[in-house]
Amino acid sequence: MNTVGGPGSAPLRSVVVGTDGSSASADAVQWAVREAGLRRRPLCIVRVFDQVRTVASPLDARSPFESQRIEAETSLSEAVGSVDADVDVSRLMVRGSVVRELCALAVDAEMVVVGSRGHGGIASLLLGSASLKVALHASCPVVVVRPHTRLGLGPSAGRVVAGVDVGSRSEDVLEIAFAECELRGVGLTAVHTYLPPDRAFTPDATGWDWPQLHEIEESLLATRLAGWRDKYPDVDVVARTVRTYAAPALIAESLGATLVVLSRRGRGRLREAVVGSACGAVLHHAECPVLVVPVGG
Repeated sequence: MNTVGGPGSAPLRSVVVGTDGSSASADAVQWAVREAGLRRRPLCIVRVFDQVRTVASPLDARSPFESQRIEAETSLSEAVGSVDADVDVSRLMVRGSVVRELCALAVDAEMVVVGSRGHGGIASLLLGSASLKVALHASCPVVVVRPHTRLGLGPSAGRVVAGVDVGSRSEDVLEIAFAECELRGVGLTAVHTYLPPDRAFTPDATGWDWPQLHEIEESLLATRLAGWRDKYPDVDVVARTVRTYAAPALIAESLGATLVVLSRRGRGRLREAVVGSACGAVLHHAECPVLVVPVGG
């Protein structure tokens, strides 16, 4: 491990990971270490120091701000010290808003990695807070490292799972998903879900020629995957076309999976609404890390 200290900005095209000293952020750091090694990219461990005014303890001669700064420096040093791999590591402590600072670093980053929850700072990360906002607004891919909460293995155990629509915007998702498979030497499960155009219908609605509709959707997915299969011939691909909503299908596939890759879409309030549904549900309930691709804004 080569370590670079001091203030400044993250190295260009680095894997940026946030830490706050929590166990969730420790998991995020270790995931980011492996990812940086696979990608042969530098790793930048970031502690965003968002000073909060507190009442000083009569037993502590230091100011509350100074105590917080020392705690932030300590947690950052511990995170850097936990790296036991042949990667170039830099450290960065920034004072400000967690979401704003991580999104600023994302402009020049390969990806940003965050934990799913924590005890303050970087990962007050009960989703809907910092991690979800970073996933919503960062200009590069964002990985939210989810904990495993259930025992057992799902149908895509050990594989990368990609949520694929059949439009052109799925290309960014497939590009990243296939590359992640090649880096790890694992297979890809490409999941495409569909419902009738009228969303008032439930997955079990009558009045539709379901076999014909399923065949059409399967064909569309096969067409979307064809070029990527040719580009990555060593990646084992399983194509799944499922008549349901996207979130439950991807959550089911995530049990024991290596990674789920899916997109966010929209701008402003539209993006908030979309991520708050399918993407947001996966971020809250997936049983493996989730990589969010910034598609369409």
